[in-house]
Amino acid sequence: MARGLGIDIQFQDFPDEVSGALFRGPDRVVIAANANHHRNRRRFTVAHELGHHLLHPDSPAYYDREHQIGMYLRAKVSGTQWDSKEVEANRFAAELLMPRRLLLEAIKREGDVDADSLARLFEVSQQAMTYRLAEIRFG
Repeated sequence: MARGLGIDIQFQDFPDEVSGALFRGPDRVVIAANANHHRNRRRFTVAHELGHHLLHPDSPAYYDREHQIGMYLRAKVSGTQWDSKEVEANRFAAELLMPRRLLLEAIKREGDVDADSLARLFEVSQQAMTYRLAEIRFG
């Protein structure tokens, strides 16, 4: 989807605490994901950054890095304060990669399934699937 919108996707050798980044230039947009993270986590990172691109056009760059004040974080700003833009980008990524309707159909079709098997089916991390199931009340 990101490539279809003309966004360049790159995998960079970031420190482990950096998941990814979105850069907007005058001539191109780049989503960078941590090349050292598992493929499923990189997929979520790309979807998350795509969410920023589509939902938050007011910023030239987003850095998804834990514990760095002044940058947009994956979920929290600091302490217990949540950044609404990060929550929105996470929800966008979750809906893109684990659409509610398809997830409910998979649960109905497969019967008694756990977060791990659904995570494999949807190619996301078990943590992402656990949050998604909790969000739709199957946690």
